[in-house]
Amino acid sequence: MKVWYTSYDYYANEYCGGAPVVDSTGFRKLLLEAQSLIDMYTFNRLKKMTEYGEEIQNCCCELVEIISDYQERKNENPSNISSEKIKNYSVTYESSENISQRYESNKKKVIFKWLANSGLLYRGY
Repeated sequence: MKVWYTSYDYYANEYCGGAPVVDSTGFRKLLLEAQSLIDMYTFNRLKKMTEYGEEIQNCCCELVEIISDYQERKNENPSNISSEKIKNYSVTYESSENISQRYESNKKKVIFKWLANSGLLYRGY
């Protein structure tokens, strides 16, 4: 049985204050990806826990939003247009590599923002 680090109810009501960005239909899939990332950075330490504090739940929620935003942008803008000017027509493109690097960096920043002082990211014994 899969253990979830947070719930849609917590996300929608506590984290978002009743105005969720991600709808309930896709939440579980995004949460699964977020938890997998957290497990990687915490060396699976959360799997041994039975209760998850606000820091862990908020980390999951923010990661869900980042993953959702990245997927939406990828689907809406497959040509990677970063800006467009109309008069004297000008288009600026952003490389897929830059987009991926920023996405990976944002995920890492979120994990360190919420879990840096928890001891869960400690690499020693």
